[in-house]
Amino acid sequence: MAPSQKQFDKASEGPQLPIFHYQGDIHLINRVEDVAPAVQELQKSAILGFDTETRPAFKKGESYLPCLLQLADEMKCYLFRLNKIGMPQEIVELLADEETLKVGVAIRDDLVGLKKRETFRPKGFIEIADLAKEQGHHKLGLRSLAEVLMEVKVSKKMRTSNWEKKELTPQQLAYAAADAHLGLKLYQILKKNSL
Repeated sequence: MAPSQKQFDKASEGPQLPIFHYQGDIHLINRVEDVAPAVQELQKSAILGFDTETRPAFKKGESYLPCLLQLADEMKCYLFRLNKIGMPQEIVELLADEETLKVGVAIRDDLVGLKKRETFRPKGFIEIADLAKEQGHHKLGLRSLAEVLMEVKVSKKMRTSNWEKKELTPQQLAYAAADAHLGLKLYQILKKNSL
């Protein structure tokens, strides 16, 4: 029996890359009183991985504000549930602080959404796709860059899940933390490659 086209495509893909699993600590912040200590901890790092999650819209004309803000350093990731806590001043100040670098992929859309929650002037943000483009990379998404630069696959399974659920699942937390942490890792690799 001849192999199907699907089997042929699978075989020609080469070796399967391992799935990336975030190994650090995850801190879920869903009370306003927990924001200040979390931000103080994050400010100890010069560079943070940055991402947001938004509840997906499936109907025409439907849209939602970012409901989760992820900020990661080397060892831990803080997940701020913006749909529960809003945008407290400490978060706004961190996002406007040019001393603390925030790095991520496709951050422009994230910032547009965050500014709909609270007006602020973002400072200290670096778009990883721009660095990758300067180094000759053509596929500039987080998942593509992770495959090329880190030789890992990134699961997309949770991307379209409901990020405004009352309780987020462990899978959602791991997915959200991984996205922010990968941003930090990719930035470090690209900076090292540019030396």
